[in-house]
Amino acid sequence: MFKDISSCLKWVVKRFKSVCIYSKRCYAKCYVFQFSVVYALPLSNHDNGSLMAIASFYALLFMLGTCGNAAILAVVHHVKASDARSRHNTTLTYICILCVVDFLSMLPLPMTIIDQILGFWMFGTFACKLFRLLEHIGKIFSTFILVAFSIDRYCAVCHPLQVRVRNHQTVYILLTTMFLFTCVLLFPILLYAHSKELIIHEKFDFMQKTITKMHLYKCVDDLGDTLFIVFTLYCFLLAYLMPLLFMIYFYYGMLVRLFKQARAVRQSLIGRRKGVEEKIPIGHIAVYTLAICSFHFLCWTPYWVSVLYSLYVEIFNPNAMLETPSFKFIYFMYGVHALPYINSASNFILYGLLNRQVQFFIDRLAMNRIENWWELGCTNLVIVNSQDAVCPKLFQRSD
Repeated sequence: MFKDISSCLKWVVKRFKSVCIYSKRCYAKCYVFQFSVVYALPLSNHDNGSLMAIASFYALLFMLGTCGNAAILAVVHHVKASDARSRHNTTLTYICILCVVDFLSMLPLPMTIIDQILGFWMFGTFACKLFRLLEHIGKIFSTFILVAFSIDRYCAVCHPLQVRVRNHQTVYILLTTMFLFTCVLLFPILLYAHSKELIIHEKFDFMQKTITKMHLYKCVDDLGDTLFIVFTLYCFLLAYLMPLLFMIYFYYGMLVRLFKQARAVRQSLIGRRKGVEEKIPIGHIAVYTLAICSFHFLCWTPYWVSVLYSLYVEIFNPNAMLETPSFKFIYFMYGVHALPYINSASNFILYGLLNRQVQFFIDRLAMNRIENWWELGCTNLVIVNSQDAVCPKLFQRSD
């Protein structure tokens, strides 16, 4: 027995994929006639200029992030292969692992772009789980790597004699432990994320005996209210707030120690200030450190503020979730959620190109290219003007 007509209709359509003819209050028999179901997809967003601009920006981030991180990985590999001392450099190890994680964080962007343009998810449940895992690994594991990197820098400056803390075995054990901890944190995503069908509109044609359903699929976490709140809060605490406090503590302690050492050396060697500053480049280290912290949390703070705001609204004002947001708010949220991708796409600049060893290798590679071009140009000129031999006279470099 059914309470009303709509509940009867919904049950029959769901159970038999058919429609019934019933009495006024649906207490009588439900005569079932088989109806065919026709599925239709909504129109795509290819004609939406704003969404296409956002998709183009995401495509630019994808190319920048994948190519940049891959280039830094290649450079680090060549640095370690050409210099035996660099193989035991933990800084290069952290840079390498961070580039790998940022590279993986860029891989979901093509699926994000297609989802935005089409307006629905077309890759299925397995790809949805992989998409969510790669997306959250960039949020959590990369932050853990930055904390480990700050601890490594702090120990190198403040406790240089404790070599065991900074050897390769300790670094790999620490990174493996953090990765396993990240997997434990993301287990609910792996368990519940799936491609969910959403029915936008249903139309019944009794003459043609058809049901037309406009539907789409979306990749959702589907954690449930309680688990979603718990998951969001512990990710905020463990992947944002605590790493922020740790990084501030270790980098601040490192800078204080460096300034004290520079002051002590400056006082003991009066008159040789320039040489001391060259040995201890305080300004470079301070700017580099502040750039690392500021850029990371500048990109992640708006994202976590938006997540906490949506969580607050869902708990304390659930009726507001039913209201349709304005287009300005939607595009603003697109920009906020693009900031973590900007961070992952640009990390290789801070952690790679600002590293002295990587810089030295790139400069040396550029000089070799210039020398090769110069020698090739000289050879061509000598061949063309073999009698005058203009190349040695005109293009000879002065040391």
